[in-house]
Amino acid sequence: MTRQEVFGRIRAVEAEHRVAALAVQELRLVVDQVPSFLLERDLQPADLERCGRNLERTFVIRIYAEFEASLRDFWQAPRGMRRRSEPPALALLDSIGARRGVDPDTLRDAHFVREYRNALVHTGAPAVPRSLRECRSFLYRFVSYLPPDW
Repeated sequence: MTRQEVFGRIRAVEAEHRVAALAVQELRLVVDQVPSFLLERDLQPADLERCGRNLERTFVIRIYAEFEASLRDFWQAPRGMRRRSEPPALALLDSIGARRGVDPDTLRDAHFVREYRNALVHTGAPAVPRSLRECRSFLYRFVSYLPPDW
């Protein structure tokens, strides 16, 4: 895997988010014109609104999943950490951060995204919501400390 591939995987999830946001926007227009559109498909207008409200959070979870999967790939690669174990995400970030000389602010920000993702998945209501763009930026910075390929 390469660092550029990781960036590309995260960018692809962002593109999916843009498509999904556009689809929600367009579906709202359809529902305005044909109020029964959702009902005929066993859906309610509230389902569409909830989808729109949760869209960015859903994609934060997705970009973090791509990020963590890439770190786990690096962890097990011959040029990476050469470990067979599967450490928890906190230890994974800390270990790779220490080995790659990630600056403390970048490590803190990557942990913030991890904690935000955990709050979304486990409680559904994080204290401090962050944008997909901000989370992506934090993860990109961490990934930039990885070697070009592994």
